[in-house]
Amino acid sequence: MSKKLFILLALSCLILSGSALAGWDAQTAATAQDFNAIYFFTDDIGYAAGNNGTIFRTINGGSTAWTDVSTTSATFNDVLFITTFEGYALGTSGTVMKWVNLSTEFQPLAMPAAVATANFKKGSFSGVNRDFAASTGAATAGYLVQSTDSGNSFAETLQTNFAVDGVLRANGVLWAWGKDLGSGNFVILKDSTAVWSNATQQVNDLFMFDANNGYAVGAGGLVLKTTNAGATWSTVTSGLTANLNALYFITAAFGWVVGDSGTIVFTSDGGSTWSSYTGITEDINDIYVKTVVTGSSIKAATVSTLATYIQVHAYICGSSGKIYKLASPGISSFSPAAKKQGWTGTYEVTGTGFLSGATVTFSKTGATGEITALTANVASATSITGIMLISAETTTGTWDVTVTNPDATASQAASAFTVLTNEAVVEISNLWFDGNAYVSPEAGASAAQVSASAVDRQTVRPGTTASLEITSPRGITPGDAQVTFIGVGGSTTITQVFPASAFSSITGTRAVVSYTLPSSNVLPAGEVTITLIGQDDDENTVNFQALVTVAGGAVDPAKSPAGATQPGMGLVGIDPSSGGQTFDPETQTSVPAIIVLPEGEVITVPLTFRIIDWKGQLMYVDHIQAPAGGFVTKINYLIERAKMSPHYSAGVYLIYVTRDDTNAVLAKNKFVIFKK
Repeated sequence: MSKKLFILLALSCLILSGSALAGWDAQTAATAQDFNAIYFFTDDIGYAAGNNGTIFRTINGGSTAWTDVSTTSATFNDVLFITTFEGYALGTSGTVMKWVNLSTEFQPLAMPAAVATANFKKGSFSGVNRDFAASTGAATAGYLVQSTDSGNSFAETLQTNFAVDGVLRANGVLWAWGKDLGSGNFVILKDSTAVWSNATQQVNDLFMFDANNGYAVGAGGLVLKTTNAGATWSTVTSGLTANLNALYFITAAFGWVVGDSGTIVFTSDGGSTWSSYTGITEDINDIYVKTVVTGSSIKAATVSTLATYIQVHAYICGSSGKIYKLASPGISSFSPAAKKQGWTGTYEVTGTGFLSGATVTFSKTGATGEITALTANVASATSITGIMLISAETTTGTWDVTVTNPDATASQAASAFTVLTNEAVVEISNLWFDGNAYVSPEAGASAAQVSASAVDRQTVRPGTTASLEITSPRGITPGDAQVTFIGVGGSTTITQVFPASAFSSITGTRAVVSYTLPSSNVLPAGEVTITLIGQDDDENTVNFQALVTVAGGAVDPAKSPAGATQPGMGLVGIDPSSGGQTFDPETQTSVPAIIVLPEGEVITVPLTFRIIDWKGQLMYVDHIQAPAGGFVTKINYLIERAKMSPHYSAGVYLIYVTRDDTNAVLAKNKFVIFKK
């Protein structure tokens, strides 16, 4: 029997219909005007701009209320900063405001005469280049307003038959999107060449993560993706119908998309699957994410991208003066602080910001083995409880604990848990399932057969009864010692800690443990791996693995070898004078039996003697009066042919002796009826 523990874990993935409670903290800006754009140049200094002259500023990441710094009534569609001393707010009616040097407010910036009354939309910058999209509303009046000298001067370029909605300069390429006024189609241009066109869906924003990988979003849930530097764009199935207004990606595969009616979604796999936030209802018009390169005095959110953890400051803004910042959970404590290899038991994480569906994981650089949170129950935003398992071969020493919310935000507590060395002193033996001694199907099988599961597994019931003996010189005391049952079949894992009441025949260093799985926690049908984890008083453990097949019908009697005795169970011996477990009703009117009772059993109530076949049909029943004095170790009994059911036939039968008060089985065995 291999005692190495194998636990199969079903990894959960983000799905289209998945959702997370709002993990965005509201910030304060004293306005009811819509915000259309938000931008942060540093971790702490940011700007949000919107309708009717709305421009607000923060110098502490929004930790306190944002400050109104507007000096005009124009509506602003974009805001961007190149340095702390150079920033632009792009607005309607030819309004472009510039933040210069150490000024404390935006100043008007004169634009070329051709765009003096134009509506400025989205802008971009790279190196010495400044690029703004503008439109006058005339049929041929789309403009690119550009500077090639770091914003010292600007010139307009008429875009014939192209109404420009936005522009992005990235990796040496100038991207633009808008409407082709000739064909009426919405288009994406790469260095003035159309690379995508659609008659009905408008593009609202475009983002290039690197030279090859980029995304665009737009009306009616439109999401586009390129992996070949924009040569082609494919439509991504998002499951969204709302207008999508902006996006931001922190890797080629992980990013957020925002839109109308509180639409906030993210993907961690390049758009194959999406998860959404709930709880925000306003139109979200823009998102800006700043990756934290070094330590920041402003609290950042930690995001798990599946490949790594990235710290970010992520902000969104929208209608009715709303600004939100992405929040991640925080860990205050983890208990227990330390346990031994092979241990399983309950844990608790305390902290802040835990969302329903959060997971708990453990990590250690260069470690072997694993620590697994089998369950994670988010009791509240400040507490997660569950059952954890340390594999027997897990590396000792300190381990990090990480809580990851379903929105991929995470928090890690370094060296929060310590794995101690396990003494190999605990033993599990004499394992039985449903009245049959367990026989490993690996015995006599080739390695290839075991690997291919081409072995004859023992059949057990979904609500199986497991019985075993556990010993340890360090002590076996119910309440301190424990047995944990783990069943893994397909994508289903069940965990059951046997209660102290399951322990009997306790000697201090040994106990018999027997327990039936409750109906609320049964094994799945099919091939199942059962792992029994025994723990002594000193929290030393041992893992015992059993390979079984779970079925609803009768169990397989052939798996119980002759002479095997169930732990803690008395034995019924048939005709011991002849040394056989047989009965021939054709030639015998009766056969003597000796009922050997469990050690220490006190009998003060009548007993019932039953014989059943392997289908559970009752073939014989009789009552035995309580013996005088109560304490006995053996009872002589006579099985009589006259009490047998007339429907018996040759075959193998089971004998059960039970207490009348509790129906507990005190003794059992098999015997054979030769013929009829």
